[in-house]
Amino acid sequence: YIEGRDQATEIEGLYELNLQTQQIRLMLESTRGDSWPSISPNGENLAFLSGRSGESEIWTLNLTTGSLNQLTGGISGELDFDNYNISWFSNNEIIVPISGTGFNRSLARINVN
Repeated sequence: YIEGRDQATEIEGLYELNLQTQQIRLMLESTRGDSWPSISPNGENLAFLSGRSGESEIWTLNLTTGSLNQLTGGISGELDFDNYNISWFSNNEIIVPISGTGFNRSLARINVN
C-alpha cells in the first residue's frame, strides 16, 4: 500500500500496488494528506495517518467493508513520524511512535477494535 497522486486522474489518496501485475488501485481518496499506510497481518485493516479530522491522527480502513475508524484524538502533537511509521503488534493492535528525543522516544500500543 502506498500514498500518492495518480498522474492520469490527479486523484490523491491511498493506493494498493500489485507487485505481480504492476496494477495500481485506489483504496481511499483523500484531500487531507493520508500517509504511512500499514496493512494488518491478517490483511483486513489498513492503518494510516490522516488529517481528515482537522489534525493528524491515526485511522483504520476496513478493507472488507470500507468503513473508516479514527483511533486517536488529540495526540497529533505527540506523534513522531519523522523517523518511524505505524507497525502492527497483532491483528488488533498497532504500535505508533510518540515524540521524544534520542533514546527517550516512546511507543504507544493502540487497540484497533
